Amino acid sequence: MGTMNRGREPGTKNGVVPTRPGQPSRPNQAQLTSVSPSSTDGAHVPTTYDLRPATVVCIIDDLGRGGAQRQLVELARAIDRQRFELRVVALSDQKTIYLETLRALGVMVELVPHRGTFSFATLVRLRRLLRCWRPALVQTWLFTADFYGRIAARLAGVPSVVSTVRSPEPDKPRHYVWVDRWLARITDLVVANSACAVEMFRQRERIPARKLRVVYNGIDLTTFDPARVNGSGRGALGVMSSARVIGSVGRLEPVKRYGDLVGAFCRVGSTYPGTVLVLVGEGSQRAQLEEQARQGGVADRVRLTGAAPAERMAELVAAMDIVVLPSEYEGCSNTILEAMAMGKPVIATDVGGNRELLATSNSVHSPQSIVHSSTQDGLAVDRGPSTVDALRTSYEVVDCGILVQKGDVDGLAAAILALLGDRDKAVALGDRGRARVERDFTTARMVREMTAVYDELLDVEKRA
Repeated sequence: MGTMNRGREPGTKNGVVPTRPGQPSRPNQAQLTSVSPSSTDGAHVPTTYDLRPATVVCIIDDLGRGGAQRQLVELARAIDRQRFELRVVALSDQKTIYLETLRALGVMVELVPHRGTFSFATLVRLRRLLRCWRPALVQTWLFTADFYGRIAARLAGVPSVVSTVRSPEPDKPRHYVWVDRWLARITDLVVANSACAVEMFRQRERIPARKLRVVYNGIDLTTFDPARVNGSGRGALGVMSSARVIGSVGRLEPVKRYGDLVGAFCRVGSTYPGTVLVLVGEGSQRAQLEEQARQGGVADRVRLTGAAPAERMAELVAAMDIVVLPSEYEGCSNTILEAMAMGKPVIATDVGGNRELLATSNSVHSPQSIVHSSTQDGLAVDRGPSTVDALRTSYEVVDCGILVQKGDVDGLAAAILALLGDRDKAVALGDRGRARVERDFTTARMVREMTAVYDELLDVEKRA
């Protein structure tokens, strides 16, 4: 088994160490020795130059639809090819939506289909592949790849291993937590896409702060640009141009709590009969949500579009007036970031990393401090009813959207009604969201910070 690299993790300062963009790279690859100008004694001094890019292998559960897969594609699209050669291994030959996209980008992709609960064959094939490729670094994405990829990397003698965490998963099974605690011992760094996930892993998985980093998701502002959309989204959704559209993008699964959004829409519909609810995504709860809409008398105004290809997402989000995400938990939500990039006001549950995206550090308020109304940066802020009993249905306006408590259907409805009734407030929140993404959540920044993580480990490897 390869070394576990203990004692050579970079140091920390004040807890979790942030990434350091712009850190110089010293890939541990084949090198060329040339002759430099003469030294003081007239002799020629050999100078060493790095020739080939460092090979980084990303191992992921599958290449189907998902936030992790989309971020991996963006990383592959924008990474500096002169410094890094990115290769991808997927543990599924069934979910392959992004397979040809990656290959079209010139990325070498291998499929190592994983079968069953535990597969020794998966471990053997990964180890053999990594021994053949001899990468400088392996990065694992999602739980199955995290498990097999990290073990195989160490068995293959890979110098550096990075685990990528996409969600805090408060309901994570206990035996999964134990597995991650053990695997942390053979992992150099764990990269999460939100500060809340880092804190969860520090406390629950007991991962030392020196091994934790935060790299937020990034959005391609060329694709998600309100000025570039052609207005085809509403036609594709079958929505009138005069309708007010409340929408969301995500899997129709219990963790997304779309039943809460349909319930809130039933309350909104009587006040604003011209509104339409659009849910873009597929999942096991589709029939249940359709039945809920029928029972609520709004079936004719609820559109369940099914899953949509990534290239259509900007047009579909552009067709929405308000984007709502009522999830049980989130890490760094692509749905929220894409809505912000398109200048849309966002209503989301105050869970996971949602507050990190919608609120800047100087605008964070505790739910207990909610008052009836106030002013924030010149924008009237309605924080819902002020009575103690009504706090259960209150909402909080922050810089780029509105936060509500998880499971508070009445709070969702109140927040939607507030934005439907105040277009200026909705526009102001959307404008702030776009500006925030331009400043803090671009693909370029994500790639820069992720490659800084690579540089950090490759520099340590070279010094060791």
